[in-house]
Amino acid sequence: MPQKQSLPKPRSFKGETIKERYRSVVSKPAPAYPEYTSTEAYCNSHPDEEVTYFCFDCLVPPVCSECVIHGIHKDHEVMHIKKGYPAVKDKLEEVIQGLTASVENLQGDKKVLQNKKELVVDQSEAAKAQLKTLIDDLITRIEKKEKELMRQIVLATEDSLKELESYERVIDDKLATLSNNIKYIQENMANGPLSTLTFYADNNKLLVQVADQEMQNSEKYEARLMATSMITPDTILREVKGAANNAAEAIGRIRFGTKKSKVNDRNELKSFSKNSIEVDDYT
Repeated sequence: MPQKQSLPKPRSFKGETIKERYRSVVSKPAPAYPEYTSTEAYCNSHPDEEVTYFCFDCLVPPVCSECVIHGIHKDHEVMHIKKGYPAVKDKLEEVIQGLTASVENLQGDKKVLQNKKELVVDQSEAAKAQLKTLIDDLITRIEKKEKELMRQIVLATEDSLKELESYERVIDDKLATLSNNIKYIQENMANGPLSTLTFYADNNKLLVQVADQEMQNSEKYEARLMATSMITPDTILREVKGAANNAAEAIGRIRFGTKKSKVNDRNELKSFSKNSIEVDDYT
């Protein structure tokens, strides 16, 4: 048995972490130790000796007293297994506590992520429902505007036809009057030269006045006919196409997917559904 020698005073680990201790050890040149392969509680360097110490400088599996007194662990910071185990256990428990806290934090983060995922799904479904409501409202407004425009076209058409028919009746009356005048003149001319000359002498001024008056009336009728309110497909289609283009541009500007654009997207869609189908009346 080797002579008993005083062992170095164990180093205090209070306030240190395993990571700090590891850094202090790796900063030193590592000695060449034989690979530890023993599964028994005997020293790898001295197979006949039981392991009784743990070296905190080398951080290798427990060694025997021979290694500590005369071997490669001489003058190292060592501690008897009975005292070293609680110290190491405390350190490992600190590590476990830190890792457990990290696990709890990560679990909390995961829960937050899961809640956010659920929120995203809920918001998505709400956005779909809101979009469907807005589109349905837009379709309803379009259908209402279509009926309104159709009604305006019908009313405008009726008004135009009534006005044209009124002028048509006036023209028919004038045509009848002129036809009677022509027939009366022709009847007098058919009675021979004497009758014709006598008729012309008696009615010359009146005939000239009637002819001039009818020419003027004809020009007036033509001018009033041209000024008659007319509804044409081009007028309606031009305005409707303009509104449709504005609607298409409003839809094209709608974008989803970014936080910054969400409020603008919803507001623009609402504004579009309310204002994009406003077309002037045609009465």
